[in-house]
Amino acid sequence: MVDIFDDLKALNKPVFYEGDAPVDLPNDFFTISEDSTEDNLNADNKPLEVLYEFTLKYYSKDIKTLYTQFNEAVALLKAKGYIISGVGRGSVSYKEWFAREIEVRKIDYLERN
Repeated sequence: MVDIFDDLKALNKPVFYEGDAPVDLPNDFFTISEDSTEDNLNADNKPLEVLYEFTLKYYSKDIKTLYTQFNEAVALLKAKGYIISGVGRGSVSYKEWFAREIEVRKIDYLERN
């Protein structure tokens, strides 16, 4: 199973499910939405791989660190085997937080018997 929350722990930043952040938000944080999970490879009507698709968003009150912290997260996830294309895009800001987002995918290779 893919656990993107655990994989982002090394950044020492809060990570919330999209729409499930607390009322009192920190100065910078990540949100994750799980957009899709589907069989990526099948044999004999049995899934052998599952593709997980997420949207990773980073919010920061400091525009100076918006790109550096976001890029650090992208590099970390790539090193952990996530499939990431591009460099992200601007996201809708929230109150005084600036935001960037990127689509993130990872294949979970299931046990083959």
